[in-house]
Amino acid sequence: MGDTILHFKALRIERQKKKKMSLQKAIEGIDVTDESCGENLRFIRYSEYHYRIVHKNLGWMIDIWPSTQRLRSVGKVRAPFLPIATPWTIKDVLEAANTYELQREISV
Repeated sequence: MGDTILHFKALRIERQKKKKMSLQKAIEGIDVTDESCGENLRFIRYSEYHYRIVHKNLGWMIDIWPSTQRLRSVGKVRAPFLPIATPWTIKDVLEAANTYELQREISV
């Protein structure tokens, strides 16, 4: 019985290490100031594991969980689909959002 508990604890610790490593890779080398996000995008850091990109004019929001590689559109206004291959980084998400914004402005 005791061996089983130790085994599960070891598995949990290993999962936590993997999650931390993927988080470090996802946020590596990013400057998350408003200027780096683009003119109409705002970057919010809620915690080490949860971030959000908000479009200032259109009102769409994307929640980002880099450690688990999840993106989710939140709010009443749906965010555009951002084609991002996994594994992605926060920098990839910001670049995709900025690219989408630039394409939208050009087509109008």
